Amino acid sequence: MLDCEAKEAGRMMASIAKEMKSDNQMSIYPKGPCAIIMGGETVVNVSGNGMGGRNQELVLSAALGIEGLKDITIFSIGSDGTDGPTDAAGGIVDGESAVMMRESDVDPITYLKIMIHIGLFMQVEI
Repeated sequence: MLDCEAKEAGRMMASIAKEMKSDNQMSIYPKGPCAIIMGGETVVNVSGNGMGGRNQELVLSAALGIEGLKDITIFSIGSDGTDGPTDAAGGIVDGESAVMMRESDVDPITYLKIMIHIGLFMQVEI
């Protein structure tokens, strides 16, 4: 069960995905097509004028961890249909998302730091 900062959960999910794609024979994770489903409550400690929810922060953090990897998709949704003070219910990214952000002159690391996740996803069509 997830019980941590949303960006840490995103890093962990990206790490699991990378391990599953690796050639590490000692890996405890399955190889090939699969889905890993997690639940719990993540938190976001908002500073400044941040706007965006925990699910958007989680997937933005994960996007940085899976950047450039093929055949990986990570999504996070709010079971109540909302994600923080936004009209989004969450977010979805893949290995190309961070690349596409940068190609659109949007720095995902900056958006993660200033916590305006909804603005990032609205600017970049991913």
